[in-house]
Amino acid sequence: MRGSPFVFKKAGENMVKLLIVRHGYSMTNKDKRYTGHMDVPLDAVGLLQGEAVSRYLAAHYAVDAIYSSDLCRAVETVRPLSEHLSMPIHKDARLREYFMGEWEGKAFSEVQTLFPKTHHTLKTEPWRVRYDGGESVSDVYRRVSECLDEIIKGNEGKTVVIASHGGAIRQMLRYALRLPAERYSELPHVANASISEIVVEGDVMRVLRLSETEHLSELSENEVETR
Repeated sequence: MRGSPFVFKKAGENMVKLLIVRHGYSMTNKDKRYTGHMDVPLDAVGLLQGEAVSRYLAAHYAVDAIYSSDLCRAVETVRPLSEHLSMPIHKDARLREYFMGEWEGKAFSEVQTLFPKTHHTLKTEPWRVRYDGGESVSDVYRRVSECLDEIIKGNEGKTVVIASHGGAIRQMLRYALRLPAERYSELPHVANASISEIVVEGDVMRVLRLSETEHLSELSENEVETR
């Protein structure tokens, strides 16, 4: 661990600290395919990223609970943390990525031809998109915000790690920032194995960190590939 000795960052008595981790690099990230609810594993790079982010969280935070999407790429990312802390992973399907329907498993290069209307909406008015045979932005916003509220209410004064997915995390950040739907596209891309930090005190939610990947600096250039 680099730098000077650290002090555990523990949530205050009435504060909830949410450390939101995007899953590591997966097989479909590598193949440049839409994944959604497909249950694909991490690749070799993703497993190394999971180890790195877990080491960082265990060293720098007094983690009280771990939650995850029930999809294996999210669970695998925080499994090293769970094992190190001897702490269970609470799996919740509401933390899943968008259900992308007919897009799932298809290459990025395919969907523009196969679903031109939806693809155009995704590029021009992403807050209005509903994937063909899948979920809309508002569907995902509704389920992840409901799940976050339950996690917050059940973990007062605690520091909680949440493993999820890029699109779902952007909706969590939108909820924390109280952004209207049409400002959804202002939210930045969330990198693989990144950490975003939200602090909740009463009705106030503050985003302190957004898609940070400094903890991956110990990995070689070939091991930090993100999408």
